[in-house]
Amino acid sequence: MTIRAVIVEDEPLAIDRLRTCLSYLEDVELVGEARDGQAAHNLIDKLQPDLVFLDIQLPLLSGFEVLRSIRHRPAVIFVTAHNEYAVSAFEWGAFDYLLKPFDKERVLLALSRVQERSGLKDSGTPVEERLDSTESRGLLRRFFVKKQGIAFPVDTETIVAILAEGDYCRVYLAEESHLVHLALRDFERRLAPDIFRRIHRSFLINTTKIERIETSGRGAQVKMENGLIVPASRAGFAELKSLHL
Repeated sequence: MTIRAVIVEDEPLAIDRLRTCLSYLEDVELVGEARDGQAAHNLIDKLQPDLVFLDIQLPLLSGFEVLRSIRHRPAVIFVTAHNEYAVSAFEWGAFDYLLKPFDKERVLLALSRVQERSGLKDSGTPVEERLDSTESRGLLRRFFVKKQGIAFPVDTETIVAILAEGDYCRVYLAEESHLVHLALRDFERRLAPDIFRRIHRSFLINTTKIERIETSGRGAQVKMENGLIVPASRAGFAELKSLHL
């Protein structure tokens, strides 16, 4: 299957890099380019490509506004210099998220992910439907973390605990942790409340990942599956007891 792709980008260097990367692949055909959001809107609905490399910050319309306005629903790989858009990008159903400056290997990795999840026209719930569902419930199912210049998706169900570090959070997984530019209150608001509970002013935990709870003074110490020990305040301990874990 040949993937018909469109580039929506206003930076010449990024356009050239994407063109070059696509030229290495026989099963990807570049069928069009647009340099502003309005032109992108028209081009995508006219050409109906399988895949769009979409910059988020564009003249006239942002990348998100383009997706809201189009009728055709392609697969999307977002392209941006700003990693704070990663959460929103995934909520739009993005297949991947390229952070500038990216190299050929990173683009080819993104394309391989698209190919693995093809056919593209039957790829599940349309992106707009996925966004509306997420926004209406306020739930976050996935987000991106950056490691060695590459953004990787994290399923929220794999989170063990989250520690507040100022305007950032340390997200603990089974075997590693990542610093994410999102406040703890935002995580608390957007994670499933039947699973994630705030048991300390600085900690949010996944209650399905608790190994044991030990009382300690007026609170408790909670040992998580990955070995992390999380303090629970008096109120947090009462919250845990109410769950009948």
